[in-house]
Amino acid sequence: MVRKDSLDAAFRPAIWLQRCDRADSHSKLGGQPELPPAIPWPRQGKVKTPLHFLAQIDLASLPATPLIPGGPTLPSRGLLYFFGDVEEEMLWEDESERGTAYDCTRVIFSESGGARVTPPEDIPQIGHRWEESAGGRSVGDHVYPESPLTAYQIDSFVGLTRPMRTQWESEANERIVASIKEATGRAVPIVDGKTSRADLPKPPFVVDWGSEKELRILRHQMLGAPLNVNMNADGMEAVGEVLLLQLEPDYSLHKCFINGGTVQFWINVADLAAKRFERAYATYRH
Repeated sequence: MVRKDSLDAAFRPAIWLQRCDRADSHSKLGGQPELPPAIPWPRQGKVKTPLHFLAQIDLASLPATPLIPGGPTLPSRGLLYFFGDVEEEMLWEDESERGTAYDCTRVIFSESGGARVTPPEDIPQIGHRWEESAGGRSVGDHVYPESPLTAYQIDSFVGLTRPMRTQWESEANERIVASIKEATGRAVPIVDGKTSRADLPKPPFVVDWGSEKELRILRHQMLGAPLNVNMNADGMEAVGEVLLLQLEPDYSLHKCFINGGTVQFWINVADLAAKRFERAYATYRH
C-alpha cells in the first residue's frame, strides 16, 4: 500500500481539456485557427513549409491560475495557438537537418482572436516524408478535424508513465476519477473488461478487469504533472520547465492524430511569467 503522504507529494492540479460539442467554445483541437490578420501562419524554420495547426486555447475559458499558491500562472485572457510539423518521424529535437524544436514547433500568443484562417496552399500532408509534401506515412489530410474543448481542473500526479506503470498508479487513478466527478458533476463509467471495443464508451472510463481497474482517459492537459513518456518528462520541473500543453493520441478525432504519439509543449517558468510564448517548444514521444 502506498503511503498517502507519498502520493500527496506527487500531486499536481492540472487543467484537463475534454472534447465537447459546444459551438461557442473558442478552445479546440484541429480545424482552422482564429488568427488575427497581423499574425502570419507559422512555417518550419529550415524548409519553410507551413506547420500543421494542432490546438487553440481560449485562456479566458480556463480555470483561474495559479492552481496552487506559488504555481505557474497563465494569462487570464487571450488565445494560445499551437503548431507543429507533423511529418513521418517527428524528430523535433534533432538539431541537424530539421533545425531545432523551435523550427519544428511554434506557440503563438495573441491578446485577441480573429477570423478563421485556412492554411497556405503549400502546407504538406499530415505524416509527410521529411522535405516532401506527401509520401511516407502521409494520411492524405492537411488539416485535422475540428473538435471544441471544455476545460476542467482535475488531479494529476508526477511519475505516471507511458508505457510503464508505477506501483501506485491504481491509487492515483482513483483520485483522478474522483476529481473528474467533482469537476464535471458526472461519474466516470465503469465497464466490464469483457466489453467489446465497439461497445466501449468515449473516454474517460474505467475498465474493471476483476483483479484490477484501469483508467482510460485522454490527457489533453495544461499545467500539472506531465506524463513521463519514455522518461522524457523526468526532471523537467527541476530545470524550471512548465507543461504548457500535452496532447495524446486521439483516434476518435483522427485516424493518425499526432502520429500516434504524445506531444508536450514546454515553457520555462520565467518565460511564462513574461509571456514570452515564442520561447515555448514541443517534444514528441511514441
